[in-house]
Amino acid sequence: MQSIQLKTILGPWLLPPYSLLLLALLGLLVARRLRRTGLWITVLSLLATMALGLPVVADSLAGWVEKPYLGLDTAPDRLPDRRIDAARRQPGQAPQAIVVLSAGSRYAGADNHTMNALDSASLERVLHARRVARRTGLPILVTGGVPAPGEPAFADLMAERLSGELSQPVRWREIRARDTIENARYSREILARQGIERIVLVTHALHMRRAEAIFRAEGFTVIPAPHDFQSGPPRRNVFVFSPSMLAMTTSWSALREIVGLAWLRLRPWFGNP
Repeated sequence: MQSIQLKTILGPWLLPPYSLLLLALLGLLVARRLRRTGLWITVLSLLATMALGLPVVADSLAGWVEKPYLGLDTAPDRLPDRRIDAARRQPGQAPQAIVVLSAGSRYAGADNHTMNALDSASLERVLHARRVARRTGLPILVTGGVPAPGEPAFADLMAERLSGELSQPVRWREIRARDTIENARYSREILARQGIERIVLVTHALHMRRAEAIFRAEGFTVIPAPHDFQSGPPRRNVFVFSPSMLAMTTSWSALREIVGLAWLRLRPWFGNP
């Protein structure tokens, strides 16, 4: 089985909350021989799982991941106009294209047997890319491969939405990538043939830190255009301790990015530059 498939299957089990729940089960097994140690493992794992559902924890995790991009652009639109204008005033620094990363697709109802609709994250990226393109006039590359045999590529779905009802032309489609590393690698292959190495990168703020690092490692000069920030200003009320599925989802997404950033640092040690 290919490493990408293994990562897709095993990844959710290795991240909280499932990894913490598995650790709690392990603690119960350990408790059969080492009662106190096993119970401590179980209790701490369950408490950590509960903590991830609290807004105060979710905001802290997301805030750390998104911190490099706070204040770059004016809220709420978060358009990189000033930074692009500043780059254009410097010889040889003007961005040449917009690269939009896909997120995923979904079924458009139980009676639809093909995942031929953009999920909400991909749609948000498409809309932000259109705003950036309208302000800059830069050509767009959309990147994202096929989720499963017989399904349409993410990039094709994004291009159809952009060029169709949004009336925004798409210059290039990259339809092979299965993760962010391949997004950067295959986008580089397409854009290098056009002499393009300076890009505006569009993805969610929570994903931008890892995506920017990967695209820079591929040799791109990147102007990040993050959007949809998950963190907010510190809140001092009782509701930050009121659990919610939204907070749990934000915590999971932030931890996924933190693990991804750590893996980028560790990859060279495993012979994967």
